[in-house]
Amino acid sequence: MKGVHVFLMIAAFFGLVIALIAMGGKRSYDWEPSFSHNSDEPFGCELFDRMVSRSMGSRYHMERPQTLRELSKHQYDGPQGWLFVDYQLRFSPGEVGILLDLARRGDCVIVGSIEFGSPLCDSLGGIYIDGNHRNPDKMEWAMGAFSEKTMIIWKGDQRRDSFLVHSVLSERTLSLNHDSLPYHVLAVREEMEQDTVAVSFPVGKGEIILISTPLIMTNYGMLSGRGSEYIFRLLSRFGDKPVHRVRLNTLSKTREEDMLAMLEYIKTQPPLWWAWCLLILLILLFMLTNARRRQRAIPVVSPPQNHALEFVRLIGTLYSQQGNHADLLEKKFRYTAERLRRELHVDITDPQGDHLSAAVIARNNQATPAEVAALITEVRQLLASRTSISGSQLLHYVNSLNGLLPTTIQ
Repeated sequence: MKGVHVFLMIAAFFGLVIALIAMGGKRSYDWEPSFSHNSDEPFGCELFDRMVSRSMGSRYHMERPQTLRELSKHQYDGPQGWLFVDYQLRFSPGEVGILLDLARRGDCVIVGSIEFGSPLCDSLGGIYIDGNHRNPDKMEWAMGAFSEKTMIIWKGDQRRDSFLVHSVLSERTLSLNHDSLPYHVLAVREEMEQDTVAVSFPVGKGEIILISTPLIMTNYGMLSGRGSEYIFRLLSRFGDKPVHRVRLNTLSKTREEDMLAMLEYIKTQPPLWWAWCLLILLILLFMLTNARRRQRAIPVVSPPQNHALEFVRLIGTLYSQQGNHADLLEKKFRYTAERLRRELHVDITDPQGDHLSAAVIARNNQATPAEVAALITEVRQLLASRTSISGSQLLHYVNSLNGLLPTTIQ
């Protein structure tokens, strides 16, 4: 079995072990108030949105995160319902003007947060936020340390009712003074008028509803006691209007996107984080074990043999068997003439230059100019007469022509 197969089997085994540990261990919840459409954590809104969408049907729309300025550019047929719920919403003066414009044209705007910002509170005639402000990092401790419940009394209409909720979810209340705009208290805490948790401000043809208990409008609030009934009692203010739940990117605070990056999510889950580290470690181990140079025997390759000599001998044997010695002498003469032309720059095929050619050739070998000239003339005449010669004569002339070549190039 190859090493890579063994590595894959080991990696699959450890992956299975990590998966079984993750499935068998207790899930650690993230108590960060995200209000995300896709979060199934206690203070996410996956279950909240699913239940409200099932109740309202096609009237309920979950919009992407955007700013109020972007929302104001859309044109809608008829009054709309707007649901803005987040842990902290601090509206700028320009955004407050957009909220008021939405209400004046007949829209119902519900804003749920533990803070609304001074521009919105001042625009509605002076509103103060009272109560504790829990740090989101200590929310898990607060939910476990304080187990007492708080009663929320609904006073929005003739259907007076009470809802028992966790005290941490309703710690912030709204205080209104006599200079405020006309308002209508929808819900209070513990039958005390000053501990208002939901109030409606009629503006133009519509209304703006402020809710100081946004954590109730989450997955946790939907599942705790009669929290779902209280939530739908608030949402009933929309009537039959189309409802848009929007997570705002306000000018003073930009929320993170709904979907966490994969690595960020893995970091929040200890089993997945250990599985990720183990995977990286196995990959590094695989790279180290396979990065070693594999020693292979280098074969000894014999150099190709030179068969040129055998080829020349073969060709010479064929010509010799034909018995045409005159033809072989002509080829030898042409070869010798080409060598002399290239090496000594003389042309022995030209009869008019025999005297000069013989002198140059004689200076480069042991023969005299007369002997060189006589040999060249004799061979030239023999080839011109087409006279047949014997083998011994061919050998004589070949040796004589070889003697014309300089000693350094023979």
